Amino acid sequence: MVTYNIHAGKGGDRQGNLGPIVRVISRCDPDILALQEIDSNLFRRKRIEQARLIAEDLGMYFQPDSPPLENRGLYANAILSRHPMRLIREERLPGLPNYHFPIRSAIWVQVRIGEDIVQVINAHLGHHSQERLRQVEALLGPDWSGNPRCRPPLILCGDFNAGPHSAAYRLLDRSFHDAQRHWKAGRPKKTWPSRFPIRRIDHVFISADLSVRKIAVPQNPMARWASDHLPLVVELEKI
Repeated sequence: MVTYNIHAGKGGDRQGNLGPIVRVISRCDPDILALQEIDSNLFRRKRIEQARLIAEDLGMYFQPDSPPLENRGLYANAILSRHPMRLIREERLPGLPNYHFPIRSAIWVQVRIGEDIVQVINAHLGHHSQERLRQVEALLGPDWSGNPRCRPPLILCGDFNAGPHSAAYRLLDRSFHDAQRHWKAGRPKKTWPSRFPIRRIDHVFISADLSVRKIAVPQNPMARWASDHLPLVVELEKI
């Protein structure tokens, strides 16, 4: 699978060009793709629904979330899959009172792969540390990963805007495995900023019944150009 903040396709040219994004994703060849910062302003994008366009180019099913009314014209999340999937929940995440940055959201789908049902939650957390902590508490609570319907195997991924030393990350790491840390063949790879990555803020957390076969973060010229984040590629298998 791949988690990727595409920055609405605003790469090196700042024009919202999805061509480089699609080419970067195509080279990763994901079965499941979690996207953040999809442009939700159809008027600005000349009625182009970015999630649908990417899905059509890649031959994948897609499920976007609906950004809150306060976020119209801003960014949304989406999950794409080569396998059939069903939307379970898409909803805003809690913020901070009197804190006027964009409202954040998450999306949860069930993906059917053969006889298995895989839970996939894609989230994009805020920039304020206390905001992120509240959002992680929500994601671990009864509406999301703590819901009885959210039975393993489970993948919780996205742009968490939080590094490994943050309180939000540590809280997640107590409940799930960070795929990068549980890959024994290499060191964790940074994903932001794409031109010269110095931070590890994009994560894939997994339930204990999944193991990591491979981790990759493409850093070719196209990947460095297409977005301000690099994609995180994780190959998983069920134990």
